[in-house]
Amino acid sequence: MCQGLPFEDEIAAESERLALKYNPVWSGAGETMHPIVIQDVYRERFELVYHEEYPLKVHFTRESWHGRMKTCRGIGASLAETEIAAWEQCSGRSLWILAGCPFSKNVILFKGGVLWMNG
Repeated sequence: MCQGLPFEDEIAAESERLALKYNPVWSGAGETMHPIVIQDVYRERFELVYHEEYPLKVHFTRESWHGRMKTCRGIGASLAETEIAAWEQCSGRSLWILAGCPFSKNVILFKGGVLWMNG
């Protein structure tokens, strides 16, 4: 279990629900752990030698999780200032209720795709 994906964790699920409330077209919703696709354009000049995806436990406070969510492309990168402010009020209340302090979540990391330049 990854414990950072919405279908596996209450805090992640609530965070995603709130992101979708303020940005219903957010394409990052429903994410699962899966192999990261290396685009073919890179293979024109590089040879992929190795890559892997894995969960890494990261410790959060309510504030740092809130900041992580605020900087995601579903909130900070795509909403207007007034929408971000409204999201912050709801998100802050939800985290205060759900999250102990501090807490840990696994986040998905892409482990160094080693690419060698061809020729």
